[in-house]
Amino acid sequence: MVKARVDSLPQDKRAKAAVKCWSALKNTFGCTYKKIDPNQFTDAVSLVARLELEGEFLGKDDQPKLEPFAQIIGRPLKPIERWIVYTDGSDKEQYRPIPIDSFVMTPAKLLYVMANTPDAPIPTQDLFDFVVAALSKLKAIRSARAVPQEVFNEGAKMVAQRFLEGDFLGKEPKPKPITLNQLDLAMLYTFSSAAMQLCDMGERMKPAIEALRPMGLFGVNARLESCRLAVSHFYKQMGPQMEAAAQKEKLLNEWMDLGAAEDRSRPIIRG
Repeated sequence: MVKARVDSLPQDKRAKAAVKCWSALKNTFGCTYKKIDPNQFTDAVSLVARLELEGEFLGKDDQPKLEPFAQIIGRPLKPIERWIVYTDGSDKEQYRPIPIDSFVMTPAKLLYVMANTPDAPIPTQDLFDFVVAALSKLKAIRSARAVPQEVFNEGAKMVAQRFLEGDFLGKEPKPKPITLNQLDLAMLYTFSSAAMQLCDMGERMKPAIEALRPMGLFGVNARLESCRLAVSHFYKQMGPQMEAAAQKEKLLNEWMDLGAAEDRSRPIIRG
């Protein structure tokens, strides 16, 4: 920016103009232009653009004058736009547009922010992609033993535990069948027997239960019906096995007919 303004002046005015620009920058920012914080570059450009330099041709004011930075890039600036100003190896100022949400920091600062700033505005997917890319790079230099083995192993483990799109996960495992032992079957028989006794009591006390509905005793018949349906299912699936196991465990009720859960014409309690 300084060079661009100075070069537009007559030859005999350039040295004085350059000194004025550099002095203004140093007085404002307290350092030479090379040490100005990148976050203050926009202010520095604006400061240099506002300086009045001796010998500068202002011309007629017939047309709207472009902003100083717009003159550099050759077009008016958009309402929302960010540029980075830097000096290349030949001490020449360069200008490059950057995304509005971009940050300017060293690689070490970037890693620190990602690791130690919980509320950093970085999407989770981008963080995972960064980890994968970083580990790929570490793997490439692993032969030079630049990374401690334990550090590499820990990072590789973390990535291995995350499924990536396109990973082959193999066939879906089939669930193993549930096997009931003798005691399991006997306990299921005992539960079914007790449930059917409650159903029998519910049928006998149905008028009383209905009379008690205003006192909050409601839904009993529906729950007893659910118990009956459950016993009917168990008995159809493994009734003989349940009774045989209950007999061996000495839990069989000879007077109980679990088949009555399905066949309502049969009494629950044998006479």
